[in-house]
Amino acid sequence: MKPDMPFIPNSLINLNGNLLCAVDVETTGRLAGYHEIIQIGIQPLSSDIKPMKDVSPFYMNIAPKYPERVERAATRVHGLDIDDLVANAPDSWRAADLFDEWFQRLDLPFKKNLVPLAQNWAKGMPYSTCFDCTMRHLTKWWYMGEELDAESGEHHIDMALCNLLMLKHYMASFREGDDRPGQELTRFSESLEDFNTPFNEEDYLDRNPAIRERLENERRQGIDRF
Repeated sequence: MKPDMPFIPNSLINLNGNLLCAVDVETTGRLAGYHEIIQIGIQPLSSDIKPMKDVSPFYMNIAPKYPERVERAATRVHGLDIDDLVANAPDSWRAADLFDEWFQRLDLPFKKNLVPLAQNWAKGMPYSTCFDCTMRHLTKWWYMGEELDAESGEHHIDMALCNLLMLKHYMASFREGDDRPGQELTRFSESLEDFNTPFNEEDYLDRNPAIRERLENERRQGIDRF
């Protein structure tokens, strides 16, 4: 039986017939394109931002393809048993098929999709997470010549701007996330001349091993973007 689609009031008219949903994921770490989604939940929402009646949410554990990349900090957050996921959960391809079957049962109008309601970011995160994401996107665009982020399909400049806007929000709403290293570690003086110092590629790649790995693989293939 096809569920009744919710009435869309003027306040949500910009959804244009798409279906609002709450999405929550757990991952093996914080680095997009390197770490993986290992649990996902999708709850369709009505026009008053409440779970839709008679529509089952999509919920799935997913076996990681690269369990060796799991960050300890991530497991402390979600508490999932990685070994159990590897042994018993479906892989990402099977999970994608099951998601497609669930999506088709929603029977949305032609070319209409799910619109995620994003709120988790507003709860706050370490400032270094936003900074590192910003630098990764700028590095991929500037040094690697890559335009679009492989995971989101958005332009790297847009992704960098998004992280900077989040960081600006946290400066007012989440001061406890301020984990900047401090001048005694960065060795920056108060002179603006220090900011004209060339970007230290090695220091940055040490902090972002996934980018270093990608560059080394490309160089072994004869590709040198620097």
